[in-house]
Amino acid sequence: MSNNMTDLQAILFDTLRGIKAGTVDLDKAKAINDIGKTLVDTARAENDYIKATGANAGSGFIAPSLPPGSISEATGSGTKTTTQLANGASVTVHKMRG
Repeated sequence: MSNNMTDLQAILFDTLRGIKAGTVDLDKAKAINDIGKTLVDTARAENDYIKATGANAGSGFIAPSLPPGSISEATGSGTKTTTQLANGASVTVHKMRG
């Protein structure tokens, strides 16, 4: 399990199927639902933080995080992320705010 939104959705759908099949009791389903809501709320807060600060990445729960060795910085019009590659080259990505 990689602890991302796709995994959460799979767990929630498995729980739903378990309820329908009678293999998951309602107390366990409610606990899974509550944890799922908390994770979604956390992801929403992370997304709001990224928007407010102009950051280029978060924890990787919503979307993949930056590769190791990447440096992200705010520019006058958005963000610039530079990633060093193994062969010594680098890749720079500019994202405009808006």
